[in-house]
Amino acid sequence: MALDNKKPPLCVYNDVTKENLLDSQNRIKDCFEHASFISLDTEFTGLGRGSSQNVRASNIQERYAALREVVTNHAMVAFGLSVFKEIDVTKHSPNPNPLEKSYTVDNFNFTLLCQNDYTVNPRSLSFLAESGFDFNKQALSGIPYFPGDVQETSKSNKFDATMRHIFRHLLASKAPVVLHNGLLDIMFLYHGFYASLPKKLDTFLADLSDMFPLGIYDTKYIADYLTREKASFLSYLYKKYEREQLKRKQNSRKHYLTISLNGTIVENPSTKTPVQPNNLPVKPCPQFTNHGYCPKGLQCPLSHDLDVILDAEMSRRKRKRKDGHLDEDTVIEPSVILATVSEDACDKVSPATPGQFHAAHFDAYMTGFVFARQILTYDQDTLQKEHINRIYLIGKSFPLIILKSAFASYSEFHDTLRQ
Repeated sequence: MALDNKKPPLCVYNDVTKENLLDSQNRIKDCFEHASFISLDTEFTGLGRGSSQNVRASNIQERYAALREVVTNHAMVAFGLSVFKEIDVTKHSPNPNPLEKSYTVDNFNFTLLCQNDYTVNPRSLSFLAESGFDFNKQALSGIPYFPGDVQETSKSNKFDATMRHIFRHLLASKAPVVLHNGLLDIMFLYHGFYASLPKKLDTFLADLSDMFPLGIYDTKYIADYLTREKASFLSYLYKKYEREQLKRKQNSRKHYLTISLNGTIVENPSTKTPVQPNNLPVKPCPQFTNHGYCPKGLQCPLSHDLDVILDAEMSRRKRKRKDGHLDEDTVIEPSVILATVSEDACDKVSPATPGQFHAAHFDAYMTGFVFARQILTYDQDTLQKEHINRIYLIGKSFPLIILKSAFASYSEFHDTLRQ
């Protein structure tokens, strides 16, 4: 268990570096064996330029080719892993509430150090630095890994082999995997800990469909296509749903979530409400409100504070009942969480609010929390039948469907493992 001493703790997590990776692997594998679902997030060194401008190409094969170039030329610097296990409250609570849905969560943050030469984009470097990423720690304690087809060769090492071993155990777990706008995340993980990315998209999708037999869910896709949220960037959804769950628990008439982090019941990763200085603006920034980022960054004169944004939304939705009382569903609850800003666009930008923190483990946790709420709202059968294996595509009105085409083959590497 590790807490950042320099900033307010966002979430209890296990800090995994090369110093404790070998000792941590058995615990991680044990978590996989009992998981209900596993949420993931990665941090990487950028999106490149030049031919990588096609990362938003209309043609999906061209887009994949551009993203593949990004992944092969850049590197992961962190990998966040949150393992959610549903618990039976009737067996673990002396006074169980049938409306409560409860999970225990183990969070892991892997600091990574790619051993191949790679590209670093200045904008992404600034984003990581301003978000609190410790480059000194990465250089001294980062887990050395070799991306691509290098396992079981002289180029590999015990750390690289261990990360690949952990990834194989994740694939073997009987739990679905959850991402948020996760195409690049799953591509980086495939290339980093499995094999070189296939040149053809159909081959990559065929491999994924077989690698993850319990399926992949994308919380951004569900929020956009099923829930039809006004905004679907990660920290907005998390903050909104956290407020919602707090209110539901208080009114005791609706199903609600509780989370136990590493054995400690924590309804919110932070129990302190951040104090807003008097000189901060109170008018929300429309750009940030809708998309989770603003090109002006810290120079924007409007507020990027999610509390301000959500309070404004709730104020607009408040209405009077005929008896003069506020409608119960529009009562504004005080927020007690310090959320991060997670950028959902293809490129990373600087944090929008001073003091906010961005970390792979917390993004993975937020993704899992959002998915837990989506399970609470929609029955599991609906999600499994209609929304599994669909990855959000930026700028498209349809998702990327993870499915093996009748005309596609598995990659040579994956096909060898299957035999």
